[in-house]
Amino acid sequence: MFRLRSQGDFREFGDFQKARKPRWFKRIFRWFKDNRRVLLCAAGMIAVLVALYFVPTGYLAVYPGPVRPMQEMVSVEGHPPSSGRLYMVLVMVKEANLYEALYAAVSPRAALWSKEAILGGLSLQEYSKRAREQMEESQRLAVELALEMSGYPVTPEEESPLKVTLDTADIGGPSAGLMFFLEISSRLRPDELKPVGKVAGTGILRPDGSVAAVGGIEQKTMAARAAGIQYFIVPWQNELSARKYAGTMKILPVRNCSEALQALREVSGK
Repeated sequence: MFRLRSQGDFREFGDFQKARKPRWFKRIFRWFKDNRRVLLCAAGMIAVLVALYFVPTGYLAVYPGPVRPMQEMVSVEGHPPSSGRLYMVLVMVKEANLYEALYAAVSPRAALWSKEAILGGLSLQEYSKRAREQMEESQRLAVELALEMSGYPVTPEEESPLKVTLDTADIGGPSAGLMFFLEISSRLRPDELKPVGKVAGTGILRPDGSVAAVGGIEQKTMAARAAGIQYFIVPWQNELSARKYAGTMKILPVRNCSEALQALREVSGK
């Protein structure tokens, strides 16, 4: 039940057109009015921060990536993992915005690579495809060199005497070739190559068995150190850059596969 009021009664309880604003509304309005300059500055800063995230720079930002155990990616028929102490070190690469470019200017954790120099006119999708092809080539070389240097006959015309399966999922690029070589070799020579500490490494394999330099060595060294790696095998060209960020982690520079095997023997107590 409700009772209609007369026009006079309505005016008695308040005319909408003459109603006063609540006190809290006045206080908020006064605060905004008194601090409008501060608010304008804050809005401008927010706009700048938004621009830093969305404005492209023409560079790729490189960060320390994950450290993955090699035994999870390598399978050699009749030769189970000997120790599970070998690791692959990766970097994360993404298109850099202005914020990341500024961050890279003051922090060694990030590096900037020119998109034009790295991609060579390719799109990121096309470059990713080429990186996967490079990974496949590095795997082929790793298998051939490991078998050959372990005394297994390898000829291009014949199938491999051992079934070796490598599973890299979404990893691309050639820089893991050295660690695939060492993991396969450690399976074939378990009594000789059984490291007593955690060993990570990076390096591009060449058909003649030499090891070429890699990019992002600073970020890879930081990732290895953060993961508790004790020994880090790197191409000799990357040695000085790696030592800057190694801390107590021991850097083992190598020029070729033979030196890499010797480095692994040394940390295996052989």
